[in-house]
Amino acid sequence: MSICTVFTCDSKYFKKFQDTFIKLRCNGKYNGTVCLIVGNDLRNIHNNNFIIQNKIIVKYFPNLPILSDSNFLSEQQKLARPSHWFYKRFQYHKLYLFDKFFKKWNYVLYLDCGMEIYDDISPILNEIKEHTLLANRDGVDNETGPTNPITPGKGLKIGDQFVKTHYLYNNLESQYKMDMPYFQTTMLLYDTKIICENTFNDLYKLLLKYPISITNDQGIIALYFTQIKPCWKQIRRKNEQIYFYDYVRCVNKKYILVKNPSDKWINVGYN
Repeated sequence: MSICTVFTCDSKYFKKFQDTFIKLRCNGKYNGTVCLIVGNDLRNIHNNNFIIQNKIIVKYFPNLPILSDSNFLSEQQKLARPSHWFYKRFQYHKLYLFDKFFKKWNYVLYLDCGMEIYDDISPILNEIKEHTLLANRDGVDNETGPTNPITPGKGLKIGDQFVKTHYLYNNLESQYKMDMPYFQTTMLLYDTKIICENTFNDLYKLLLKYPISITNDQGIIALYFTQIKPCWKQIRRKNEQIYFYDYVRCVNKKYILVKNPSDKWINVGYN
């Protein structure tokens, strides 16, 4: 069985990638394959000393054509969402995580650059499930654990990932169940058998059809793998020794991974 840990970044996030990679090797005790997905601005990064010395596989994918389309960009700027999401458009590069290139490995662990890694990631890797995408649910209710940092305690639904005031939302709501739970794309662990010949193209077409995802890639990927090709399951929250992952520290316990580290922790009522 082969596993590849994958990151994606542009030039602005390359330093964060380096920091997270070092923590993955040292704190995470991970000695396996690492692949970095890049776009146009880092196309020649394979010549970088850090990349060479650490034997990191660099996979270049071109920037999505839609991101240079003036009509698309104009519409994106008008979306009723916090303005900073417009400037994080490289997040759409995560769609390439489901390109057939990654089928050369049995499983992929995807981590956002900037992820805090505190401990051995083996307990997470041991959770792999065939034909499954494991990830953390966004939001929290009486049945699940993961929390959203903005509205802790609220059980978020997939409809919350899209701009509901946009005219396209009515069509989206008529096609899919927008009151269903969904997952964050900050950390993913999946069997590459879920990748088919046209998976990336299908994701891209979904983006073209519904370019109203508030947090860019997350709504598109979550909608696809919860309803179009449902294979998402909630990743285990903890074992007897340690919590596996949360976007923020929401219990005052030891963690393996935290996306947004802080000395503070949010008490959402579970332990």
